[in-house]
Amino acid sequence: MLTSLSIKDVILIDKLELDFGLGLVVFTGETGAGKSMLLDSLALAMGERADSSLVRVGEKQLQVVATFDLSEDNKVFEVLKELEIETENNQVILKRIVTAEGKSKAFVNDVPVTLNAIKRLNEFLVEIHGQFGTHGLLDNKTHIHVLDEFGGYDLSKLKSSYNEYIALNKEYERSVNELEKLKLDEEYLKHNLDELLAFKIGENEYQELSEKVALASNYEKIFKSLSSAFENLNSQDICGALRNAKSSFDKIYDVTNGKYQPYCDILERVEIEIKELINDVESEVYNQDVNPNQLDSMQERLFAFKSLAKKHRVLPEELHNLIDELKSKIAKIDYGYDNIILIKQKLEKARLNYLENARDINKKRIEAGIELDKAVMSELPALKLGNAKFKTEVMNCEDFKDNGMNTVKFKVITNAGGDFEELSKIASGGELARFMLALKVNLSNGAESLVFDEVDSGIGGATASAVGQRLQRLGVKKQVLVVTHSPQVASFGSSHFMVKKYEKEGKTFTTVNKLDDDLRIKEIARMLAGETITTASIEAAKQLVSDNERA
Repeated sequence: MLTSLSIKDVILIDKLELDFGLGLVVFTGETGAGKSMLLDSLALAMGERADSSLVRVGEKQLQVVATFDLSEDNKVFEVLKELEIETENNQVILKRIVTAEGKSKAFVNDVPVTLNAIKRLNEFLVEIHGQFGTHGLLDNKTHIHVLDEFGGYDLSKLKSSYNEYIALNKEYERSVNELEKLKLDEEYLKHNLDELLAFKIGENEYQELSEKVALASNYEKIFKSLSSAFENLNSQDICGALRNAKSSFDKIYDVTNGKYQPYCDILERVEIEIKELINDVESEVYNQDVNPNQLDSMQERLFAFKSLAKKHRVLPEELHNLIDELKSKIAKIDYGYDNIILIKQKLEKARLNYLENARDINKKRIEAGIELDKAVMSELPALKLGNAKFKTEVMNCEDFKDNGMNTVKFKVITNAGGDFEELSKIASGGELARFMLALKVNLSNGAESLVFDEVDSGIGGATASAVGQRLQRLGVKKQVLVVTHSPQVASFGSSHFMVKKYEKEGKTFTTVNKLDDDLRIKEIARMLAGETITTASIEAAKQLVSDNERA
C-alpha cells in the first residue's frame, strides 16, 4: 500500500509530508484546487505526467516521493528483479524530480530509472481513476487477466501445452532447415569424404609422420652422436674398473665385518646397468628405424596433410576425425526425413492438445464473463447507473498464445439506446469512476492501492451512500484513496484528511491535515450544512458516521 507521499515545491504547496493508512482514506476540502494538487503530484510520482507547469513559481524544481509497503507476493518485485533494483522489507520508494525547464528524473529506491520503468511498476502499485487514470482496467490488454483471476480457473495445463507446442515447433523448423542445408551441401560433403578416404589417413598418422620427418632430417647428427657415445663407452674398460673397485672392498670384508658391502652392491648394479647401456647404444647405432632415403616422400606426405587440412579449415591432426563428422552429416540426410516425420507427428499431437485446452479455457471464460456481467450489473443501479449496461466480450483469435486463443474486452453502455463501447470511451469522469468501482468491488487483482476522483460527481443522497458503502467494502481488500465532495462518502472513511487553500503575503498555499474524530465530525457537518455549521448539522454528521461505521 501507499504509506506516505512527500511533496516539495509544487504549485500551491511548499512542502507536505503525508502518512496514509489502510482501508478507505478520504480527502475533503473547501476548494478543488488543493485536492487536484494532491492527485497531480501522485500522478507525477507514478509517471502519469511530467510537465513543468507543476513547479512552484520561483523554484528551480519540484520533487515528489511516494513510499509503498507491499505484500511479499506483489508482482512488482519480479519487475524490480528484472531491473536489478534491490529492496528492503518489501518497500518501494518512487521519486520524481521535474525542473522548471521541463527536464525530468526518476528514481526507484535511489536507483535512476527511465519513465517507462516507472510506468511498468505502476501497474502493480497504484491505479488512479481520474483525470490521469489511463492504465489498469482502462487498458484492454489487462482485461483477459482480470477475467481469468475472477474466474479462478487453472491455466497451467494450457500454458504447459503451449510451451510443448512451441518447443516442438522450434525443433521441427530447426530440423527442416538443417536438412535443407545438408541437402544443398550433400554433393559437396560426399566429394570431401571421397577425397579424405582416398588419402587413406591412418589414426595418429600425422603425429607419427611429423616425428619421423624430424628424425630423418637429423639422421646424420643423431648417428654421429650415438656412435661417439658408443665408442667412448666401449673404449674405456669401465666395467673392469668397477670390478677392480669391488674386489678391493671384498678384501677387507672380514676385517671390517662387511661394513663396505653396500658399496660392493652398488658397484655390481652399476656394472650391470653400464653393460645394458652399451648394448642399447650399440643397437641404436646399427638399427635406426628411420631411413633418410625416405625423407623426401615423407615430407611430401606431410605437406599433403597440411594442404588438405588448410582446404578443410581444420588442423592436420583433426583430418581423421573430420571423416567421421562428414559420414555423420551424410547419414543425417538419409534418416533426416524419417526424423522430421516423427517430429511432425509429435507437433500435430501437441497442437491438438493445445487447441483442446484453449477451447476448454474459452468456455470457462465465457461462463466467467456471464458471472462477472451479473455481478457488475447488480452494482450499477445503486451507483445511479441504472440505465447503463456492462458486457464482457470474449472473442476468438487465430494466434496461439500461452493464455489461449482469446481477446477480452470490457464494454459498457452508459445511456439507454446507445451502443456498447470500450471503458476508455466513457466521457464522464464520474461515470467512469463509478464503473471502475463496480468492477473493483468484484475483483481482487491489480494494484494494492486505488485512487478515485470524481466518483461522487453528479450524485447525492442514497446514491452517494451506495458509493461510500462500496468504497468501504473495497477498502477491506485494498487501500482506497478517495477525493470527495460528498459527506455520505466521506463518512465511510477509515481516516480523513482535509485539504485547505489559503493566502499569505500575496502567495497561495495548500495544507493537508489529518483530522481527529472531533474535527472529522465538524468537517462532515460543514459538507452537510455549508459554511455555517449548526448544532443540527453536527448531530446529523455524528449520526451519519455512526450509521456508516456499523454498515
